Amino acid sequence: MERRKHQRFPVKFRSLFSSVNMVSGEGMVLDLSVRGCRVNSATVVRPGTNLMLRLSIPDFEPPIEIAVASVRGSRGEEFGLEFHDMKESEWKRFTEVINGLEQKAKQ
Repeated sequence: MERRKHQRFPVKFRSLFSSVNMVSGEGMVLDLSVRGCRVNSATVVRPGTNLMLRLSIPDFEPPIEIAVASVRGSRGEEFGLEFHDMKESEWKRFTEVINGLEQKAKQ
């Protein structure tokens, strides 16, 4: 069984993504961790593709932007992303989201 380094939190956040290779689409983030997420989307993306990802999270406007996230794997309409680059201001907002999810999980 695969052991994850970071706790994953079940969520349902809308997302938009795009790449320099003209791949673009929208999807639903189904789980989120400090280093990545799983997305459900009708758009086909290949492992190894680097995407820019925007997460639409309630109470966080504008959407949080991850500058570089790489597709680690895909199966059917789902793919996993690993986050690589985020502006410092976006990282601060993102850690607020993760901290909130951690607090909620403890209740």
